[in-house]
Amino acid sequence: MSVTSLGLVLKSPQGDLIAQAISYEFKATNNEVEYEALIAGLKGILPNDKNEARALKIKAYTYTIINNMLFKKSQAGPYLRCLEPHEAKQVIEDIHDGYCGNHKCGRSLASKVLRTGYFWPTLRADCITYISKGEACQIHSPYIHQPSELLHYISAP
Repeated sequence: MSVTSLGLVLKSPQGDLIAQAISYEFKATNNEVEYEALIAGLKGILPNDKNEARALKIKAYTYTIINNMLFKKSQAGPYLRCLEPHEAKQVIEDIHDGYCGNHKCGRSLASKVLRTGYFWPTLRADCITYISKGEACQIHSPYIHQPSELLHYISAP
């Protein structure tokens, strides 16, 4: 009987690395090994602490893979596509500065990105950082764009 061995390293968005070596008691092609690695990676390594393992299972339940793309289940209903950092930067730029951009503040921009159907773990922090670097936003942000007192009605004669 032939043995197939594979190794995988799981990397979280925060940079944590988990290495794992797996051996199977069957002969496998490269594609089969990749699929087995994917399945093993999705199962992950559960922590020894029962509460931490339960929390990890709950967190993993909110994610799914569709057509080789990672999605997060949202509370509002539709799936949110999980983005890589370079894709996330492009989405922020498009929504903030794009054709229909409205130069919102960081939290509002993050909410609009979510409503558009995208997600990544550092979404809100990235939006706030992007806004703080924008010169036009910094020039106009300290101004209050409301009248200093309530408007008064003027009746026509």
